[in-house]
Amino acid sequence: MSRSTRTSEERADRGNTGRQPASGARATDTTLLMFAGVLCVAAPLTWWSRPLPLPSGQEAGLALDFRIDPNHADAATLELLPGIGPATAAKIIADRAERGPFHGPADLERISGIGPKTVEGIGPWVRFER
Repeated sequence: MSRSTRTSEERADRGNTGRQPASGARATDTTLLMFAGVLCVAAPLTWWSRPLPLPSGQEAGLALDFRIDPNHADAATLELLPGIGPATAAKIIADRAERGPFHGPADLERISGIGPKTVEGIGPWVRFER
């Protein structure tokens, strides 16, 4: 049976009123529903799950109490300090073996490659036990 010859009863039986939706209506509805679903999931993740700011500088060293003693630390531990790489860590270990322990942050300046800026940057992260 062709489309034009269907009776109104046949259309009513099938739930079709004879009006066809516009060609993009269903796709648009589906797209809007998907977009709304994404917003419902993503919005709480971005607004309510923001990470808390971490303390920086001196506050971070004291709050976390993770400070390194250059007199006892191995090379891998010394490399955790900002501005200290493998070569500088090796120099620190060699210097303390040759010249004795460091008594404060300023003593680290006797190492080639460590200057006042590096000492200032690592200051909150080091401690010197006697």
